[in-house]
Amino acid sequence: MMASSSNDTPMFEKEGYHGADYKENRDLVVAELVSLGYSLPTNFLYSSNSDTFTSTANIVIDPAMDIPRRLLSWDVLSLLPKGLWPNMKLYRDEGSILGNVVLLPPNIPPSTGDSVPRAQRKRAKLKIEAKKGCITTRIHSLYNETPYTLEILADGDVELYIPASFRGLLRLTAPRPQNQQPQVILCDELKNASTPLGDNWWSRERKWYVGDNRAVTNKTEEGDEVVVDAKTGRINVYYVEDLALEIN
Repeated sequence: MMASSSNDTPMFEKEGYHGADYKENRDLVVAELVSLGYSLPTNFLYSSNSDTFTSTANIVIDPAMDIPRRLLSWDVLSLLPKGLWPNMKLYRDEGSILGNVVLLPPNIPPSTGDSVPRAQRKRAKLKIEAKKGCITTRIHSLYNETPYTLEILADGDVELYIPASFRGLLRLTAPRPQNQQPQVILCDELKNASTPLGDNWWSRERKWYVGDNRAVTNKTEEGDEVVVDAKTGRINVYYVEDLALEIN
């Protein structure tokens, strides 16, 4: 988090989405993220067995970005039909993955306003897999305007940080408890905001709905969703610290 001065204007605030502000300052927002060590915005990112991810990877995903088909990796083009391309997939056969991901909001023209409710927008698809390792990841959804689904598969422990704005399903699968030690732990703040939806003895999946489930009245609403499968490790889920960007 950067220290602010009297001349700084905070760009990301909890009280809501300011479409005109973001549209006018998008380049400044991106420049600020880059100065903090994040990548330039990308989309349909696929990376496997790269040394880049032996240390922390800071990635900015813009789900609305249109990347020409000829520039996409062979893995994306050949493995899935276009409608199922993930916006980001990180994969490693050996070793762990540490990743910080920022989701940019849609660039809604001020004249049109926010015409599509958030929960009915197309969700960004994020996937992270460490076949023989652990995963630690932090998700930031700027302005909370882009719903997303995050799938995590790890052989070892998973440590996940999600925004306090997360609204949707948590589906967490870990080994059965040993010696009375829980294998799935939600931080107290998250637990207090979540409705338990039960667990499955056979699949070992435990499920919660985060937020007020009384607001879910439309069957087409998807909202956010996190699916985690830790084959031999524990799962810990926390709220991520707000990403505060300052624009001069």
